[in-house]
Amino acid sequence: YPGELTLSSNGKLYGIARLGGTRGRGTLYEYDPPTSTFAKKYDFQSDGGTGLGYLTQASNGKFYGTYGGFSLFEFDPATGEYEPKVNNLISGPLNLIQSMNGKLYGVTSGGGAANSGTLFEYDIPSNTHTKKIDFNLAPNGSRPQGNFAQYGTKLIGMTME
Repeated sequence: YPGELTLSSNGKLYGIARLGGTRGRGTLYEYDPPTSTFAKKYDFQSDGGTGLGYLTQASNGKFYGTYGGFSLFEFDPATGEYEPKVNNLISGPLNLIQSMNGKLYGVTSGGGAANSGTLFEYDIPSNTHTKKIDFNLAPNGSRPQGNFAQYGTKLIGMTME
């Protein structure tokens, strides 16, 4: 069960498979379209369980991703180094986006004060994670879904309710 593919600045595609690998918990993989070469880069162990993950390449060239519903990690495609960054991310992190301020932002589909999701911020240099918003119906909606984008200085996304 592959997740979404992310095109890297090195011209290769990266993704996360939900299952497979040495422990059946999924893998992070690389695909090189010109050579049709597939390479497994990391076997998830107990990094938050199984689940679809998403990758975002930050301005430092490294990928940041979520996996298994509760963890955020860093992967360097130049060295192949994988490093867990934040565990226990409230509940169900979805995609990440790097804002113009250099920080990563993500949403969770659950958790938070009303168990309706959160918006969180991750600061790469300081390795700090901060909850920014609890979704709780009015006025922010609840249960964020799908991708979100930056428009000027604002992040815009969708919620289920």
